[in-house]
Amino acid sequence: MNYQKIKSFIIEFDKLTKAKKGIVWIKDNKRETLREGYSYILGYCDSAAPNNFRCGEFVTVEFNLGIVKIINDSYGTYPVYVLDNLNKVLISNSIKILNQFNKSSLTINPEKIYSYFSLGYNIIGNTLYKDVKYLKPNSNILIKKEVKTNYEIIKRFNKNADKDTDESKILNLFKKAIKDKIKLIKDGKPVFGLTGGYDSLLGALLLKSMGISVPTVTIGNKNSQDVLIAKKRSKQIAINDQHIQILTEQLKINKQDLINVSEISGGMTTFGSVYMYKMKKILKEDFGYNHFLDCSHFEILRKKI
Repeated sequence: MNYQKIKSFIIEFDKLTKAKKGIVWIKDNKRETLREGYSYILGYCDSAAPNNFRCGEFVTVEFNLGIVKIINDSYGTYPVYVLDNLNKVLISNSIKILNQFNKSSLTINPEKIYSYFSLGYNIIGNTLYKDVKYLKPNSNILIKKEVKTNYEIIKRFNKNADKDTDESKILNLFKKAIKDKIKLIKDGKPVFGLTGGYDSLLGALLLKSMGISVPTVTIGNKNSQDVLIAKKRSKQIAINDQHIQILTEQLKINKQDLINVSEISGGMTTFGSVYMYKMKKILKEDFGYNHFLDCSHFEILRKKI
């Protein structure tokens, strides 16, 4: 099997003729047709085990022996949208591309708009558009003579006799996940988000205990308490000599930022996702860091240990 990194893809399945075809976009927006014997990778993963939930953040599109197989990771890091209409099925990581290849414009679903603004998000599997579904994490789509979608729930933690999660297994899982992620990131150095809170401190201390050294980044006003605490902790735990501070005024959002985030999220834009996009953009363009490690999951670890 040959492997090719891609930026985007579109797969089309004709329900009447059973024909399948696809286009992938590689670097410099160059596009090519789906080739037999190739596995295309969006994101990063261990190609030896692309369906292993520890192996990265990815979507893979495999075309072999006339069969197309699409797999996403167990966290659904990269979106996969499925448009199923009367005559064909379109599958892509981009709502914009999906709309371009569909003969008619996508139709907004008013009910989903209401649920989105009332809840702040859409229930997983749904989007703001009629007939467009969001592929659940840890799913795979198999296209032979029809399109079949399979979804598997992964049990990451085993329960002990007291019906509580085994703490040592949680810790080992966090360590394994962090090591694998940093190991698999080959196209750019990671940076760790350090705030004035306990969750990011725990994450930073865990990285230090594992012998992993990465720069840290903090967002906020120059003399805010969180920023001052984060700077102090960055020096105390000696993750790295480099500590990046992004000022609040640098995170000004413009119309193009909203368009870009909406494209990535399929119209499910939240304030948090817009600011995260802006921060990652600054880290990449101004400092050369392509990957951001955050502390969002360390709250689980703190509460259990």
